[in-house]
Amino acid sequence: MKKIVFRICAIISVIALATVCLTGCAVISDTVNVAADTAAELAPGNKNIQQASKIAKSGATLLDNEIGPMQRFQLGYEVSANFLGEYKPLPQNHPTSLYLAKVGTTVALGSTAPYQFRHYTFLLVEDDELNAFAAPGGIILVTQGMMEFLQNEDELAAILGHEVAHVELDHGIRSVGRENIIRFFNLIADAAIQQSGGSDKSKKMIIALSKKIMDVLMNKIRQGYSVDVESEADRRSVEICHALGYDPYALPRLLERFKQATGSYGGANYPKERLADIKAHIAEMGPIKQPDTDPIHRQRYRVAINSSGQ
Repeated sequence: MKKIVFRICAIISVIALATVCLTGCAVISDTVNVAADTAAELAPGNKNIQQASKIAKSGATLLDNEIGPMQRFQLGYEVSANFLGEYKPLPQNHPTSLYLAKVGTTVALGSTAPYQFRHYTFLLVEDDELNAFAAPGGIILVTQGMMEFLQNEDELAAILGHEVAHVELDHGIRSVGRENIIRFFNLIADAAIQQSGGSDKSKKMIIALSKKIMDVLMNKIRQGYSVDVESEADRRSVEICHALGYDPYALPRLLERFKQATGSYGGANYPKERLADIKAHIAEMGPIKQPDTDPIHRQRYRVAINSSGQ
């Protein structure tokens, strides 16, 4: 029975979130009806769609109001879709994209959250700005401008370590508020219980809450979460990089150049003392000799960046 309930919950959540967030109020009724039919189909012998839908509802609250990997991925997928409406991704088989994915996967494996609902996804996007974004569920975007600005693999690992840390530490979910996300999924599950697709009021509530969640996530990902949260991601980045054999001093070196190029250490919500904070944390990690720049890391990086993909 547990397997049936879990499958029902998974299918309802995927269908409902994708259609509600992407296409809006007009399809909510159809979405909920499909969810109810799916629940009945997956519960053999239960002829009552209403009762089968209640089974789905119980599946939605099965984890005691905990947000699971699937829900994180669904939210991250929608946020990433919004970003990709603004940024054009390079093909994933482009040599630079492949290199980004290899380094990113290595960094993710060094974190305490190496596996998500699906594997981490690293996308290179066409834009000159110096930026990188991380969405819940392990979807990470890096601009071409950032890749051109970096000088070696250690610096790339430092940037990706910061973004992986946002995923590892659940910063996206924390910024929106667990209660809002739990309420959103529960609203969808409540609507599934009603064969008619729910009242107009419930539909409006789902749409409004969906928009609120997406707006907050998009803004936080763009501007930075908060001084404390961004500092936490910086600290984890140098820890992850050091554990993997990358130069932990790559991040402070990179930030010094970043400040010279842009006049700041990041977005509006990044700490003004970001560079000093990172150096202080590296000192707290114990005696770490600052290594010479690894020529292999530099050469490998330049080869990947200069690849045409032809």
